[in-house]
Amino acid sequence: MASALPQVALATPSLTLPSDLSNRRFSVLYGGERIGRHTVRSTPVLEGVRVYTEVELPVKRFFITMFSYRHHSEEVWHDGRLMALNSETTEDV
Repeated sequence: MASALPQVALATPSLTLPSDLSNRRFSVLYGGERIGRHTVRSTPVLEGVRVYTEVELPVKRFFITMFSYRHHSEEVWHDGRLMALNSETTEDV
């Protein structure tokens, strides 16, 4: 016996795991000169995906630090939603 109700396709969420392409390293330039780095790494975990971000910008002139900026964060993502965030940013002038 056929049902009179329309057939509904159930959507299953796709799971995208990080790969080496998800890990990025950038040089930070100012006036054409490298002044720091920015790194983003991701790792699959039971809760979803853990993303680590690090930014370090020590600006030096003649061995003297003129400015320093550091940012470190750890995020946990699950199904496209941010579930946890722990970060620390330090700026010294």
